[in-house]
Amino acid sequence: MLGYPTSKGRVRKLLWAWLIAALMITTMIAAAPGGWAELYNFTPAYGSLTEDTIDTGGAFPSGMVVQQFPQTDSAGTGVFDAFLGVGVESGTTPSFGKGYNTDGTREFETLGGAHTEAITIAEFPIVEYNGNLYREFLFDINEVASSNIVDGLLTNYMQVTNLELWVTGNAEITGYPFTIGATKVYDIGDNILQLDYDVDKGSGNADYRFLIPMDWLNTYDANTNYLVLYVEQTFCDDGFDEWGVRKVGSVDVHKSFLPEGLASHQLPESIQVKLTGKTSNQSYYPSGDIQTLNASNDWFYDWNSLSPGYYKIEELTSLNGWSTVITSSPDFVNIDGVDYVLVDGDKNKQVHVEITNTLISGDLCAVKYDSADITKSTPLSGWTFTLLFDADNNGSYETNLGSKVTDSAVNTGKVCWNDLMPGNYQVVESPMNGWAFNVPADGSNEITLAAGEEVLSEFFNTELGSICVIKHDQDGTIVDGWTFTLYDEAGAMVETAKTTANGEPVCWNNL
Repeated sequence: MLGYPTSKGRVRKLLWAWLIAALMITTMIAAAPGGWAELYNFTPAYGSLTEDTIDTGGAFPSGMVVQQFPQTDSAGTGVFDAFLGVGVESGTTPSFGKGYNTDGTREFETLGGAHTEAITIAEFPIVEYNGNLYREFLFDINEVASSNIVDGLLTNYMQVTNLELWVTGNAEITGYPFTIGATKVYDIGDNILQLDYDVDKGSGNADYRFLIPMDWLNTYDANTNYLVLYVEQTFCDDGFDEWGVRKVGSVDVHKSFLPEGLASHQLPESIQVKLTGKTSNQSYYPSGDIQTLNASNDWFYDWNSLSPGYYKIEELTSLNGWSTVITSSPDFVNIDGVDYVLVDGDKNKQVHVEITNTLISGDLCAVKYDSADITKSTPLSGWTFTLLFDADNNGSYETNLGSKVTDSAVNTGKVCWNDLMPGNYQVVESPMNGWAFNVPADGSNEITLAAGEEVLSEFFNTELGSICVIKHDQDGTIVDGWTFTLYDEAGAMVETAKTTANGEPVCWNNL
């Protein structure tokens, strides 16, 4: 035991580990003076665990999941993002090292350079596992894989004898144990993790992953608070070991509308898009994550800190009268007839998806005829029409799209509004002196315009006449003061008027 550090009951733990190795017992639970203690044995030689949930005995929350995580993709320095490298304390037998991640002064056997850095909570990927959400980090054991037994101990395993998680707002925190400026959110207690490095041999291959329940960290701002991992480990004499996170990527989605220059009333208020991971260990699980795009967020959303994998993008909002094209950079990968984007945290670290909606526009025109022109051969000029739009689809035509005046020499007398979105419109004519509405009777037409439809709204007006009376004597002299009464065809009196001496007739107009 000479030279072996004695902090936190480590002597007792090591004696337990040797006893277990000698007796080839896979798991032991015992009450110890320091509290709850269990050896979680992940070494296959003893028919061991491939996964377990760590029980802290109540001192700190239980529920951290530890899994063997063999994979073919390299996950060591340069491929996954290491945030803590731990070396070996000189002269310890068996070998021992401890450390924690920070941008400040490094202590103990914490490695410098690219191995160790402060990391925010947000940089730990969110993953779903068995229906629950976790923050994930990985462990890459850099030891010599062997099944030799030296002094009664297997050499193809190492042990994590302490694991603590702290939250701090200071990226340069130093001076473990932290008395100010940090809050401990987890402590493995007196438990020991016995980990096998035959799982995925060699440096550069991830061996284990650790899943932290999301609710442990929900009270902290993930973007401004850092997660500090403090570990103590033994039987680690062949180099350094790294703790890190998988290189993550992001998928952003942007919505655009064509043709360019469409007015706000021609655009939808918002649309919903959905990101779905292909497999359950990805950041957004099969039920997916739904976000709303609108003008206030520039029709843009970015899903970041995504675990490597395949993701599907869907537009959930059905837009009547629009065509939809979805493109991706890099290109989509088609798997079993479904288009996915690939996020690998390296070459495809940032994936851009563009959803382009093109308005299948319609046209609405109005034309004016004299009701006497039964062949509609001569459109009338000088008539003003106004187009109103029911933007809210509530029966109220509150959006004025402008007025236009007919010219029989232009466009065969029609006035037109082009590139209109599908919906309900009202065409209203302005009255003109000497003419009466005929068809429609109130001078307005309500029209439901379908996608891509061209509608011509015809208006017919009747030109009104006048009746004038003048009074002469037998010499042809205009006589004033004579009263005349006008009756309609039903015999009802319309109006009574008197002649004057100025030579002007008495007239009834707009009849």
